[in-house]
Amino acid sequence: MSALLLQKDSVSIQRANHFSLQSSRARRQRNLRDEDDEDDDYTQPSTSGTQREPKRIRQEDSSYNELDSQLTAEQTSQDLERKVNDTVRYALACEHRKQVIRKDDITRKVLTDRSRSFPAIFDKTQAKLRHIFGMELTELVTKEKSNPAKRAAANGKVQLSKTYVLRNILPEEQNDPQIIHHTNDEYQSTGLLYVILSLIFVNEQSMNDELLMSHLNRLRIQEESETFGDRARMLDGFVKQGYLQRQKLNADVTQGDQPVFQYSWGPRAKAEVPEQNMVGLISSVRKSTIVESCPNEHIVTCYIQ
Repeated sequence: MSALLLQKDSVSIQRANHFSLQSSRARRQRNLRDEDDEDDDYTQPSTSGTQREPKRIRQEDSSYNELDSQLTAEQTSQDLERKVNDTVRYALACEHRKQVIRKDDITRKVLTDRSRSFPAIFDKTQAKLRHIFGMELTELVTKEKSNPAKRAAANGKVQLSKTYVLRNILPEEQNDPQIIHHTNDEYQSTGLLYVILSLIFVNEQSMNDELLMSHLNRLRIQEESETFGDRARMLDGFVKQGYLQRQKLNADVTQGDQPVFQYSWGPRAKAEVPEQNMVGLISSVRKSTIVESCPNEHIVTCYIQ
């Protein structure tokens, strides 16, 4: 009898556990469905909201793009103006040292990542130099060929060198030498340079070194002088600055065992010194009158003593 009662109690307990397990499973499923419904309510907007949202986003994107474009254009303009100012300073520094200004140096040292903007920057630089300083960048011509055949082949063809110098463009009435102060050494060096240029000018635009040294000796400018220092170094400086061009003549032209060099006007002198100004200088020094119709290359024969 006792065994029978124990068996019934065991069956009742098993049934109770089974019902409890089913009830627990049902509650969990209801909770999961409720969570899914809440997620759907949160993530799925209404139809009208879905239509308005893309339009608002497009308007914000358009405003941001417009603002970004304005900032980019303003930054580009400021960067361009800064490069123009840097180019002006570089040109003035080179002129102070009497160095030629090379296009490659401008793009490499000044423009760097804006090298493609060289034409626009160059034009703005020219405008600022003319308006503020009364100067402009003048491109130099290439050096003349020493070989007569090559010189004849290039005759009449102006070849530019992509190098520049600053040239004074002030009107004559405003070109007062007292505006810019020069040292005595600078005045002496410039005076000697113009004497050499005038000697070459009246000698049909070229002069060999023997004749030039003879003229300098007559002017008491010896190989070593107290005023000008070493004469050879002084001439080297004029050549380096581009005022003089020095070319070695053919090997069969010698002075003893030494080669002969020929001097002529350099590209910088041609850019800075108008030939008519040189005619006026020579005329004032010689205190003579020059026939205006006389060709410049034969000016020495046109003096009226």
